Parts: sequence; structure tokens; C-alpha cells
Amino acid sequence: MERLGKKPGLRQKLLLAFLLLVIMCFLAVLQAVGRMEEPGETVFTAFEKANFAELSCYIHREGYLDDAFYLQEEKDAFLENAYRSWEDGGLTLSFLTKEEPAGECEVRQKNYIRAELQIGDLTGQGGAERALEERQRLLAFTDRLGIGGTVYLELTGSFAGQLSGEEKHIAAESLLESMGAEQIASVDVEDLYTVYAYAGGAGETRELPEGAVNLNLAVSYDEVLDRTVFHLGCPMIAVDY
Repeated sequence: MERLGKKPGLRQKLLLAFLLLVIMCFLAVLQAVGRMEEPGETVFTAFEKANFAELSCYIHREGYLDDAFYLQEEKDAFLENAYRSWEDGGLTLSFLTKEEPAGECEVRQKNYIRAELQIGDLTGQGGAERALEERQRLLAFTDRLGIGGTVYLELTGSFAGQLSGEEKHIAAESLLESMGAEQIASVDVEDLYTVYAYAGGAGETRELPEGAVNLNLAVSYDEVLDRTVFHLGCPMIAVDY
């Protein structure tokens, strides 16, 4: 009777050991798969590894709010309340009102919110990772404000001096190769060389006559600072440079 009483305990131990083995295997699979990459993570990390003398970041989003009429003091109050929910500085908010055609002889007033975040110094390890984290933070913040639209993330890096046209082409080609990107189109005008490319995992695309792109690389020269400046945007560079 005593021996029979031990059998259920043994079966329970075997079952527990089996369950632990299943859990360990599941955790091992999760570790092997790893976390999902942020859109553009590969290309921004490759850009960071180019060892620029300076690396900075600009993130912005502009989205439709509503078509209501607001007094200026109401717009100011909206922005003031929005600023309170942002944890630290560096954020610029704009309340934009635009008149858009609504028919042959009619216009409609629409309101938009633009959120801009400038990060001045990302030089060193982890710059691309921080930029992606800030993009997610701005995305969540503007979602709470009730606006949509694309969140643009642009990295800017520079080297001292002026590169020749051939050197700019070689540098851009090398960067695209390190990003695993395929060049789709390019524009070369005086001191500005712009490349449009596609890279897997770089996020949403824009359509050009030559094909779909989700990566925009531009190389320009700053005469005042005597620097060659590289701009990288996903999916596009949306500001003047």
C-alpha cells in the first residue's frame, strides 16, 4: 500500500518536468527569433555606423484634427494643454488652419496639428536607437492628440570639408549597400545629390514613376560650416536642406 501511494507523486513530478521542458523550449524559440525591428532600424543603424563627425535627428508629424472654427485663444489653450502632457523639452507644436476647396465656389476650413522634435547631438553609440525610441514616443503622443499622418524621421550627419561629385556618389553608394537598399532614382544638381531607394524593413513606401521608394538620401555642401552634409529620411526627406 505504501508503494502504491507513491505512484501519483511520481507521475506528477514527470508531468511537471515535461511542462518545464516545454516552457524552456518555448522561451528558447522566442530568444532565437528576437524582438521585431522598428521600421527603418537597419538603415538608420547603418547610417550611424558611418562615423559622422556630427549626428542629429529631426522627427515630425502633421495630421488632420478637425474642421471646427477656433478662436486664437482656443488654439493657444489647446497647444498649452498638449505641452503639459509632454515629459520634457525639445517639442514644437503648431496649430495650422488651411482653407481647402470644397466645391466650385466653396472653401472649407480644416485644422491640422504639426509636431516637431529636434535632437541635436546623437553622436556615439546608440544614436539610431534613441532616434527610433523618440519616433515611437512622438507617434504615441500625437495619437493621443487625435491626429494621424506619417511620422517622418530624418537623420543628419556631416564630414569636414567638401567632397567632389565622384566622392559623393561613392559615399552614397557605400551607404546604400550597407543598408541593403536598392537605388530606384537619383537627381544630381550642382552641389546637391539626391538618391531615392527601397530597402526591405524600412517601412511604408512612396510611389515614384521609377518605382516604390521608402528611403531618401541626400548629400549637400554647407559653405558656411565647410562641411559635407548627409541627410537620410524614411520614407522621404520632407524638409528643405
